[in-house]
Amino acid sequence: PTVGCSSCATSNQLGKAAERRGDWEAAIHYHQLDLEEAADDDYEGRAVALRNQGVAWMYSDAGGSDDLAGQYLDSALTEARRIANEDSRDREVQRTQTELGNLYKERYLEHERLGSENDGNTLMEADVMYKHSFELAIANLQKDVDAERADAESFEAVAHATRNYGNIKYLTGDAPRAIELLQESEKYYEK
Repeated sequence: PTVGCSSCATSNQLGKAAERRGDWEAAIHYHQLDLEEAADDDYEGRAVALRNQGVAWMYSDAGGSDDLAGQYLDSALTEARRIANEDSRDREVQRTQTELGNLYKERYLEHERLGSENDGNTLMEADVMYKHSFELAIANLQKDVDAERADAESFEAVAHATRNYGNIKYLTGDAPRAIELLQESEKYYEK
């Protein structure tokens, strides 16, 4: 999404281009510029910039990046909730919940890969975030259908959220629910 000013959009676009190249250091730099340039009352622009910054830190190899990713994504969720319930702006809350779910899932999987003790809290946190994202994606789709503006993005958001929720259910050991959700996600991809 385009944010408040042309230079912010440019920083956002450069950050996204760096992400596609896997250059997380450059992505962090450009998303930080995007955040600094967003006006204090541009909640949507700030939410997008904070989410992008959190994602960049999540995939960065820099020390402490996991903690910074969580801080940026938590802040993004706060900003996104300020603009929620305004047309499609709930989508930003849903996207941020998905990224928080991704962060928690990655933390859990990293503990598993390293063979370190894992208390399961990160897996439960991922489950909660993916569940919220799934529920909000369904609600957003219903709003779009009711307003006769449902489009491919609406269905794709539900498909992704349903798939993510299904995958985390599999990790939590709820295979029947995981299979149900993963089969359901295919229906949304077909629309």
